[in-house]
Amino acid sequence: MEYFRERIEKTRERIHRLVNEKGFDHPDVLQLSKVMDQMLNEYDNLVNKGKNEASPPPNKYIRIIPNGSGYTMVLNDRSNVEVLGQADSFDDAKTLAFSRSDNFEIPVFYLEQKLKDK
Repeated sequence: MEYFRERIEKTRERIHRLVNEKGFDHPDVLQLSKVMDQMLNEYDNLVNKGKNEASPPPNKYIRIIPNGSGYTMVLNDRSNVEVLGQADSFDDAKTLAFSRSDNFEIPVFYLEQKLKDK
């Protein structure tokens, strides 16, 4: 659980820096806010399931995150989060995520599940 708390805190700090640099309505701020929402939802799910310790994901991985208009692909590298792109459909998101995954040789996750098939 501590791992997730640290990730959330570092992302919160990054959002604050971006807001100070670019303003509340800048696309980078809005995108990172969506990533933060997903992280908070994941943390809340872990807490509500009553798990005492969750095993953290690998140090570096790609996550596909659903958003209101499609999917966002993000690269998580320890405490850093980088938005890789957007896609309208899950299949397009998966294709993009795996193409980037091959470049980095890292796993792809969707809703806390590691994806295996391209």
